[in-house]
Amino acid sequence: MIGPAPAYERGQELLRSGELHPPKVPRPLALDVDLLTADLAETAVLVRGVTRIATPTIRIEGEPLDVYRSVVGTLVLTRQLASKISGR
Repeated sequence: MIGPAPAYERGQELLRSGELHPPKVPRPLALDVDLLTADLAETAVLVRGVTRIATPTIRIEGEPLDVYRSVVGTLVLTRQLASKISGR
């Protein structure tokens, strides 16, 4: 196993040589997420870019960075709600 700095340098070398290509990310990006309960899914739609597509399932759509932000927002919101429900 190598450390982060040598791994980064090796990755940069591979990119420069054309042996490695960054992944192609579809735009707009759509991420479907199954949540534990319907209540959590209903609460998650308060986050920008989130829609409910089934009872416990949400879809997060947008540009990749926006999807990332919405995932983080959804995690924070639903974890907070879940902890209040469970009493922890």
